[in-house]
Amino acid sequence: MPPVGERVDNLEQILAEFIKNVGNAQLQTEKEIRAFKEEMQRDRENFKNEMREFREAMQLDRESFKNEMQRDREFSRSETKEFRQEMQQDRENFKNEMREFREAMQQDRENFKNEMQRDREFSRSETKEFRQEMQQDRENFKNEMRGFREEMQQDRDSSKNEMKEFKDEMRRDRAKAFKQWGEITNKMGTLAEDFVAPNVREVAQRYFGCEEGSEEDFMVRRFKRKPKIKSKRREFDVIAVYDDKVILVEVKSTPRIQYIDDFAATLKEMYEYFPEYKDKKIIPVFASLYLPDDVIAYLTKKNIFAMAIRDDMMDLMNFEEIKY
Repeated sequence: MPPVGERVDNLEQILAEFIKNVGNAQLQTEKEIRAFKEEMQRDRENFKNEMREFREAMQLDRESFKNEMQRDREFSRSETKEFRQEMQQDRENFKNEMREFREAMQQDRENFKNEMQRDREFSRSETKEFRQEMQQDRENFKNEMRGFREEMQQDRDSSKNEMKEFKDEMRRDRAKAFKQWGEITNKMGTLAEDFVAPNVREVAQRYFGCEEGSEEDFMVRRFKRKPKIKSKRREFDVIAVYDDKVILVEVKSTPRIQYIDDFAATLKEMYEYFPEYKDKKIIPVFASLYLPDDVIAYLTKKNIFAMAIRDDMMDLMNFEEIKY
């Protein structure tokens, strides 16, 4: 470590240099502050000069604006006076025009009243004549319509008679053709498929509430083997299957009591032949071209519907008598 005296000398040297540096910095700072003050003074003087020039310019603009406003007021007074004179003249002209217009309107009103009066008098005369002509035309029309109605009624009565005769004739021809077709199919041995079967759907709709096209199955001349007795098989002429019922039709060209008894016996075995129909009601129908009264009575006794030709269609002869 250096001696104390040497260290003191070093410290004094460092302190002297510090004081010298601080003094130089202070002198520099004062110089800068002085320069800044001088610059601020110059800016102040410039600002004062600019403000003086601005006030002088504003004073000149104010004087110029006052002069222009004075000239505008004088010119406006002159124009206003002329405008008032023109408006006064226009009012006078308008009053004169309105007076002339009222006088013209009054004259037109008088002329219109006179014309209307003449038209009323002329119209009364024409209306009277028109009413008389209309009354005469009405009477003539009533007479013509009365005659026309009488002719129409005669034509209608004649047409009704002719139409009734035509319908009766057509019905007779249709019934004759229907019977002839039934007899032909009977001779050909196709009575069931060609004549009876096409009428079963209509009978089902008319009497048993079956909707058109609602059948689940429709079979003609169905051969069926008895499931439990394989050797026993039978032909069913027409079977129409619906949701809750089965219409079973037995067709015979010549109705006999024995055929009815055989059909009644078959009905008892129906569910054995068709176990899939066990939840459906069986509706038995015995069909032929013609059924005598005693055969119909026997079918009714057996609770079997009798189906035969009636006019121009196949119909049930004992529907009201059967408990269904």
